[in-house]
Amino acid sequence: MLTVADIMTRSVVTLSPFESLAQAADTLAMMGVSGAPVCDAGARALGVFSKSDVVGGLVDGHLRPDALVRDHMTKVTVSLRAEDTVAAAASVMAERSIHRVLVLDDDEHVVGIVSPLDILKAIHDGRLRLEAAAAPPAGAPRRV
Repeated sequence: MLTVADIMTRSVVTLSPFESLAQAADTLAMMGVSGAPVCDAGARALGVFSKSDVVGGLVDGHLRPDALVRDHMTKVTVSLRAEDTVAAAASVMAERSIHRVLVLDDDEHVVGIVSPLDILKAIHDGRLRLEAAAAPPAGAPRRV
């Protein structure tokens, strides 16, 4: 069975919780990604900052370019391990309506990230059959 390790993106852009929103937006734009994990000084995952967090700040009217990422990120509430199944990743993204799930090691360090695009690429490349993606997950994602 295909695991998260088989499809995850391993080269992950990370942000500091102390970066300004302007700096974070520049990083996301420069790297061509819509979101990135936010990690502490010990490289442990704290949350995810994405374009939708910026939109949320605009809607709330509290968005300032010098505001800190930590005040606008989404805290990590679910993560995966590299050995979890792709079906588990698809299930958690669908159930929670999220666009990315962090893959963490035992020390809560980011080792990868899985997005719907990673799953679609696996289907396109023939590594994952569409029927297998709809199967019930063998391993449940764990909360951090």
